[in-house]
Amino acid sequence: MTVSDDSRRVAVIGGGITGLVAACRLRELDSTINVVLYEAADRLGGILQTENGDGYLIERAADMFTTREPWARELCERIGFADQLIPTNSGYRGAYVVHRGRLQRVP
Repeated sequence: MTVSDDSRRVAVIGGGITGLVAACRLRELDSTINVVLYEAADRLGGILQTENGDGYLIERAADMFTTREPWARELCERIGFADQLIPTNSGYRGAYVVHRGRLQRVP
């Protein structure tokens, strides 16, 4: 059995930022490729996740995504995440952890 050029299929495993960018880039390079994204969780984004707790925005992972560089913001727009970006409040810039029930700044 031969696979013709017009029936190429690519599976991308994982809907984290890397998988989303890979799927997006494949489609940009060749719109005829059938890209299928597989994600085990009920949401995209991988380990990047923000939740609201006690009036604070809390990152669920020790990872972050910066949009200081124009290319990073453009990437978010291309993969459909631009509307989910949350800017940091300048009064709380820096890293904090909750220790013994209190917010502690990380040096």
